[in-house]
Amino acid sequence: MSVKWQWLDDYQWVDYDKKTSSLLEKSYLEGKKSESCDKERFVEFCDIHTIHDNFSSLPKDYKSLVGIQRRKDNPNRRRLVQRLMPATYDGYIVYIIKESLEDGVDYDGLIDIIKLRKGKITNKINNSTLVVCDETKWNNDVKKLIQQVLDDKIPIVTSTFVNKSLDSYKLTTKDLQIKNNEFTQRLNEKKEISIKRMKTFDDLFQAKRKIDLNMIFSIPFEIKEIDDTKIILMNEGKDFDLPVKPNRISNVVDLLKGLSKQLELKFNDGKVEGNDGEKIKIEIQ
Repeated sequence: MSVKWQWLDDYQWVDYDKKTSSLLEKSYLEGKKSESCDKERFVEFCDIHTIHDNFSSLPKDYKSLVGIQRRKDNPNRRRLVQRLMPATYDGYIVYIIKESLEDGVDYDGLIDIIKLRKGKITNKINNSTLVVCDETKWNNDVKKLIQQVLDDKIPIVTSTFVNKSLDSYKLTTKDLQIKNNEFTQRLNEKKEISIKRMKTFDDLFQAKRKIDLNMIFSIPFEIKEIDDTKIILMNEGKDFDLPVKPNRISNVVDLLKGLSKQLELKFNDGKVEGNDGEKIKIEIQ
């Protein structure tokens, strides 16, 4: 249960037990005027004006006050009652990377949860103190945003984390370090994919790997023969025929079209793209 119910004794706020809190919350949401707490007490739900009329002074943070606890044998013996919604994101300015959210995640629902728990929403990542990003849909734009967030040391959480934090009354530093470390590792793993493990064309053909984004591949070869329709490359004693368009031998995109099946590349309007639609830089020496 995320909502906390408390009554004020002579010195401090006292929590109702879990069963009583659930009962009070249910009755409050149903619009009842009052609800019994136990054999001796009941809570009258009322607005702030009625509460003020019953008490000579109120706490500074009076916005959570929702009722008055009274004794059944003497209703004039009364205590203040408050309903606390967790201020999980109090003090945080949150940026949600919408395009990263998993299928089925309610973007507007995330905003409502964060606002309800005292957080603020921003549409500028550089103004944020917390970022929400899921882990499946990482296109090139998302990766750039994640790298910016990591460079700026802004905490990252996922939409799942937001939904699971409903009962948290305050985020801890430990809560916010886990995903940053995981995201850093994921980005580094992608960047570490190297041609060192695939030094020859033959290795590339056998591995049939999807090439990572923004990587530069240098493949040593000798040009054995060139004409208007093809180029024959020799690598470690093996010849490779690459068909090219007439008069466009120097165009790297055309050279790579002969390798598209093996390298699992795709071509879109003359641009070399990876399996998730992002541009790839490839250099042949």
